[in-house]
Formats: sequence, structure tokens, C-alpha cells
Amino acid sequence: MANILGDDNNNFLIGSPEPDLMEGFGGNDTIFGEKGDDTQSGGDGVDEIFGGIGSDSLIGGEDNDFLKAEDGRDLAFGGPGDDSIEGGPGNDTLTGENGNDSLFGETGDDLIIGSQGLDYIIGGGGNDTLRGNQGNDSLVGNVDDDLIFGDQGNDTGSGGTGNDSLLGGDGDDSLDGGSGNDTIFGESGNDSLFGIIGSDFINGNRGNDQVFGGENADNLRGGKGNDTIFGELENDSLFGDSNNDLVIGGIGDDTLFGGKNNDTLQGSDGNDSLLGDLGNDILFGGGGEDTLTGGEGEDTFVLPGELGSIDIINDFNPLEDFLALSGNLTFEDLSFQQQTGLNFRDTLITINNDRLLAILVNVPASIISEKDFIDVSQPLLDFDSKYTGNEVL
Repeated sequence: MANILGDDNNNFLIGSPEPDLMEGFGGNDTIFGEKGDDTQSGGDGVDEIFGGIGSDSLIGGEDNDFLKAEDGRDLAFGGPGDDSIEGGPGNDTLTGENGNDSLFGETGDDLIIGSQGLDYIIGGGGNDTLRGNQGNDSLVGNVDDDLIFGDQGNDTGSGGTGNDSLLGGDGDDSLDGGSGNDTIFGESGNDSLFGIIGSDFINGNRGNDQVFGGENADNLRGGKGNDTIFGELENDSLFGDSNNDLVIGGIGDDTLFGGKNNDTLQGSDGNDSLLGDLGNDILFGGGGEDTLTGGEGEDTFVLPGELGSIDIINDFNPLEDFLALSGNLTFEDLSFQQQTGLNFRDTLITINNDRLLAILVNVPASIISEKDFIDVSQPLLDFDSKYTGNEVL
């Protein structure tokens, strides 16, 4: 192994075909490793280090350095300062360390770590692992199947193409999977999570999160916190989980679960299935033929006003639950009829004895009255029971 050493001046160092130990020391140095598995250190100053052929170790040292790993399985450490580090064709490990660094993996399955500072990280080609560590970092997986960790700070992450996994970590993160079937976890903080294209699994975890499924059939969970969940396109499964959530299906035949506490579920377009589960929930099927089940608690079922919309309400309890009208419908527009045939226990709600609006399963038409309806355009009262004199009409 040859020792190729500079001094405190601006040095231009070129390695040998053998493994070299190269040290620039002080000054703004330019170091070329050539062939062999070299160890190259810039020392103080603004340095440029090129690994060359072989599995090299590049160390920027102090100040704002440029490191290029080139061929081989290389290790690159920026050190203090705002460094720019590029990986090359091999499976490289790039670490920014202190400072606001820019790290680019290029081809190969790379491990890229920002460490401290506000770092910008791009994986490039290959199945890369990106870690922001401390600071508010921007991480882009680019192509292939990447694993992205925001870690600490308010991070921005994008999977790019491929089937990616993104974990936000601490802080209020914004993560999108890009194209492909992605897995996204917000973890701590109030996160914004986007599936974009592909059949994605997204879990907000802790915090008050916003979750967007995007295109294709997605599985979306709010986790803990007061979350807002949008299925957007295709047939999605949406789970509010804990706390008071807003769950909106969007276009497609969606399945919505409120979970614990007081949730608002809106199916929007498509033939949707809504289950409020625990708590005092508001369920609005929207367009299409929807199935609504309030579950436990004092629930409100909002009947659709648009043409072609029908709600099948499985568990309306006149002693606990309420009905509400959307659009310009009023109670005077409605007619209540007892179903005949096999479903004789059900009540049909029609508009002007003409258009079917809703079916109340196992509810006699004779017990439905105006006091079963409330106005959801106003805040709902905290009812101890349905008949306390607090009805909102």
C-alpha cells in the first residue's frame, strides 16, 4: 500500500494501481484514487475526491466537499460542512454527517444516510435504503423498490417508481409513494401521506394525519389521533381507528370503518359500505346504493338527496339514532311505507311517494316521525338520550 500525502497547500493527488492511503491535509485538494481499494481523506479545506476503480473509502473532512465514489462498493463520509456526495455504479454507503448535505446514490443498491442537518437525498437506480436521521430532510427513492426513513424532523419523502416502503418517524412529515404498490407509515407527528398510483397500504399511526389513497384500490388507516382519510379513486378500504376521524371514500365501491370515538363517514360516489362502530357517528352514503351500519352509540344517518342514491340502513334505533336530510330535502317531502313480502319488517322512505330514498331494516313505518330528524348543518348536541327535549329539527 502506497502512502500519498499532501500538505497545507492546494494539492492534486493521483493514486497508483495498488491500494493507496491518500491524505490531503490542509488546503483545497483534488484527489483521484485510480485503481485499488483506496482510503482517501481530504482533511481541512474544500476538497474534491474521486474514488476511481475499486472499493474505496472517501472522507471529506472539514468544509464543503465533493465526493464521487465511482466504480466499486464504496464508503463515503462527508464530515462537517455542506457536502455533495455521489455514489456510482456499485452498492455504496453514503453518509453526509454534519451539515446540509446532498447525496445521490446513482445505480446500485445503496445505503444513504443524511445524519445531522437539512439533507437532500436521492436513491437513484437500485433498491436503496435512505435515512434522513436528524433535521428536516428531503428523500426521494427514484426508481426500483426503496426503503425510506425520515427519522427525526419534519421530512419530505417520495418513493418514486417501484414498490416502496416509507416511514416518517418523528415530526410532521409529508410522504408519497409515487407509482407502484407502496407501504407508508406516518409514525409520530401530524403527517400528510399520499399513495398516488398503485394499490397502497398507508397507516398514519400517531398524530392528527391526512391520508390520501390516490389511484387504484388502497388500504388506508388513520391510526391514533383525529385523522382525515380520503380514498379517492377505485375500491378502497378505509379505517379511522382511534379518536374522532373524517373518512371519505371518494369514487369507487369503498368500505369505511369509523372505529372508536365519534367519526364522520362519507361514502361519496359508488356503492359503499359504511360502519361507524363505536361512538356517536355521522354516516353519509352519498351517491350510489350504500349500506350504512352505525354500530354502538347515538348515530346520525344522513339521507342522500341526489337522483339515483339509495341508503340501506341496517341498525337504525329510534330510541338512540337520528336521521338527517341532505340537499334541499325537507321532512314534508318524505313518505314512509311498510315494506311487503319477505322484507315486511322494513320501512321504505320515498320522496313524494315516487323515488326510493332509503330502507330502514327491521324498523316499523308507524314509529317514524319528525322528531327522528335533525339538522346536521348545525353542531350536534351532546344528547344523554334521544328524548331529553334537546331535539334539533
